[in-house]
Formats: sequence, structure tokens, C-alpha cells
Amino acid sequence: DIVMVFFLLLSYLLLQKKKFLLAVCCFIASVLIKYATLFALPVFVYVLWKVYKKQEIEWKRVYYWSAIEMFIIFMLSPLREEMYPWYAVWFLPFVFLLPERKNILFVSIAFSCGLLLRYVAFMYTGNHFGLTPSLRIVLMLVPVLIVGIFLWVRRMTVTKPVS
Repeated sequence: DIVMVFFLLLSYLLLQKKKFLLAVCCFIASVLIKYATLFALPVFVYVLWKVYKKQEIEWKRVYYWSAIEMFIIFMLSPLREEMYPWYAVWFLPFVFLLPERKNILFVSIAFSCGLLLRYVAFMYTGNHFGLTPSLRIVLMLVPVLIVGIFLWVRRMTVTKPVS
């Protein structure tokens, strides 16, 4: 999975350096490693189109939409199999490339930690049946809820007018 993301990120870097053939080759390599990269195809084609039209590319927007697309395919992964924690590597690198969106970063890191906590339910019960599936969902969402509440409280205290 990390190699797939490496080639996707490398293709974006090569596009920035105007090495289009290498960028396309890296994107194809990423797709051939794992098909999840196909969800990034619309953004990749958009960047190629902007380059062809000789228009300026807003890279923050490219990373933002890449994060969204890779998060969508991540959320669809349970349709095929289980939602594995290491699949978060599909969207996390793009989230880290959005420094002005710290709240998204904090929630993404909390979600990543929650994905790791899913294994605790199995370790506690020793099986995948009964209470375990529900416990896995709760353990996955608890860190996100904690960070969400923290961010909400921080926002309410910062924007609250002093009388």
C-alpha cells in the first residue's frame, strides 16, 4: 500500500517538475500495484489538463481532492473485505500535505489510532462474533469523538466574546 502511495505522490512531484511522461508512468505503476489509485485518476487528469492549457495549478487543492478521493475508496474497502488499519496510508499522506487544515489532520490521526484499537476487541473477547463487531466500531470511533469534542470546545472558547 505504501509503495502504491509513493508512486502516486511521485507522479504529482514529477508533474510539478514538468516531467509528464515519467509522471504518467509512475501513476500507471501506482495503479498496477493496487487499483485503489484509480480513484485518484480524476485529479491526475485534471492536473494534466491544466498543464496542457498552461494554467496555474493550485497544489493544495490537488492534495485536498486526492485526500478525499482516497478516503472514499478507503471507506468503500469493507465492501470487498475488512477495513484494515494500514489502508489509512491511502489518504493520510495527502492530509499531511494540507498544513492549513489542522483540524482535518487531528481527526485523521485520531481515526488512524481508532483503526488500530479495533484489534483490542478481538484480543479481549478472543473471537470475531457476538459483542466483538460492535465493540470494534465503538473503539474505532472513540478517538475521533474525543478529538472532535476537544476541537469543538476549543473553537467555542476561542470564538466566545469576552464581556
